[in-house]
This record gives sequence, C-alpha cells and structure tokens, in this order.
Amino acid sequence: MSVNELLIKAKSSQVAMASASTLAKNAALKAVAKLLVDREQAVISGNSLDLKKAVEDGVPTGLQDRLRLDSKRIQALSDA
Repeated sequence: MSVNELLIKAKSSQVAMASASTLAKNAALKAVAKLLVDREQAVISGNSLDLKKAVEDGVPTGLQDRLRLDSKRIQALSDA
C-alpha cells in the first residue's frame, strides 16, 4: 500500500474515530501500541531510510535525533 493510499485510508477513518466511544478509542490505541512493538524491526528499518533522507536533505541534527527510533523509544511510545 502506498503512502497516499494509507493517508486516504487514515483520513476516511477520521469520522469513525471522532464519533467512537472512549472504550473503542482506547482499544484502538492499545492495538496500535501492540502493532508498533510487534513490527519493531520494520519500523526501525523504515525509520532508518527516513533518517538517511533527512541527512541528505540537510535536516538539522537535533531534529534527526528527535525523529530517530530505536527499541527503547518504540517501547516508550507503546507504553504511553
């Protein structure tokens, strides 16, 4: 699935999520957190490509660091 397709899909789910109950929203957040950890290596791999592009594009080092994901940061995102 392309990035544009993912964005369109996310946009279309916006209305459903806005009207969902707190219980449903919490369940969705827990599912996303689990997927983030389950797919950690794919996330890190994709993040590595993004950071390589950031270096090529001259993104400041401080911002690159904030964008960098590793196991510890992914776990912290999942726990939040």
